[in-house]
Amino acid sequence: MNLETKNNELQESLDRFKIIEDILASEPSVSKAMSDFSTIAMKEFTDFANSEFSVKEDAGALLIMQDIERKLKEISIFKSIFNKNIVGIGGRFSAGKSSFINSFLSDKKLVLAQGISPTTAIPTYIASSQKEKNIIKLHTYKNAKLELCNKKFLSLNRSFFEKFNFNFKDIAPYITIEAKLDKLEHICFIDTPGYNNPSKTSSLTDDKASSKEYLNHGDILIWVIAIENGAILGSDIDFLGELNIEDKKVFIVVNRADSIPLDNVKEIVNNFVKVLDDNFIEYEGISAYNLIDKEELYFKKTSLKKFLENIDKPLDTKKDILLKIDKVFKFYDDAIKTDIDWVKKMIRASKTLSLNLLENNSKKKEMILSEVIKNNQSSIKNPMILKEMRVYLKDKFDVEKLEEIRKKGKELNEKIKNLANEVLKFGD
Repeated sequence: MNLETKNNELQESLDRFKIIEDILASEPSVSKAMSDFSTIAMKEFTDFANSEFSVKEDAGALLIMQDIERKLKEISIFKSIFNKNIVGIGGRFSAGKSSFINSFLSDKKLVLAQGISPTTAIPTYIASSQKEKNIIKLHTYKNAKLELCNKKFLSLNRSFFEKFNFNFKDIAPYITIEAKLDKLEHICFIDTPGYNNPSKTSSLTDDKASSKEYLNHGDILIWVIAIENGAILGSDIDFLGELNIEDKKVFIVVNRADSIPLDNVKEIVNNFVKVLDDNFIEYEGISAYNLIDKEELYFKKTSLKKFLENIDKPLDTKKDILLKIDKVFKFYDDAIKTDIDWVKKMIRASKTLSLNLLENNSKKKEMILSEVIKNNQSSIKNPMILKEMRVYLKDKFDVEKLEEIRKKGKELNEKIKNLANEVLKFGD
């Protein structure tokens, strides 16, 4: 080993120690508005959701609120994604995901790591920006941000991180870049690691989980396949099945299509169509693409150019978030109203009972009352039974309490929307 090689290795080691030192010394940068949303809104929502009323599958509502919190935190930390379509770029390692994004970067000095071996180490957001200077930041586990120059960013490749003997993504989960994208204004790409990376090093062992997490953050999925594979592999289909693609637009890019004859390209793409259809995977289109010349050689359904034109439109992120909050609280409001209506119906039914219920336990009383409502039993004569049933219903289902919870829900709905508005105030 010559002196120059030793010096390079020593410098690389020093760089690794320096970046860890900077991460550990970094200061959190979460806004007060975001902190208030997480500590106040989410706590009060959880307390409200645990109130005493009947809700079926309320876990779904909680997941929506958690997703809203994640989205707000994402925007508060990386404001450039506000009102942009988030497009996750997924696929096997070395399928050409980073190369696909590189083909849209106006500044050719800014290049995402690419190669025939696994390269992307950390999920990276690349948001379209009109700023003259590229802004690159490494985000830490403390919600702090470290600005990187182009040279430093280019050094953060997979081989750099594989020298660590711990999972680097535990302390620096993702990178954000603001840069000009050719002919795209309202898009933010997410470059993700290959889901099947064969690396066994302790620093990068969770690529599949990381890829899945960040692809699910996207509103749209572009799935990249290297044409030399010749087919959509079963592992691709399995991984797509693990993603939440039901509500996403999915587009397939067949990379390096210029490397084989066009007739073979058409045959492979048509085979892709059959595999996707057989597995009931909805997609917007398939494009056989030459990244170097930015040339589409063949497509099915929709061309890549048309697809990108269709999604390159500004979103109304604030409106979408506020509507989702309203949707969650309507879910609970409807459930409380159903409880109230049911109790009132039970009380009315108790006035027409002809059954002696004095000897029955509470569970049996509920069953009998339900049958009374269902079968429209005749009137009751015994005032003692009437009194007992009304006391039982009042104790078990306090209508006034339910009305109070319902009112609290409406107030909390507005409070949480106001807190969300504070987080998004920069966008006004």
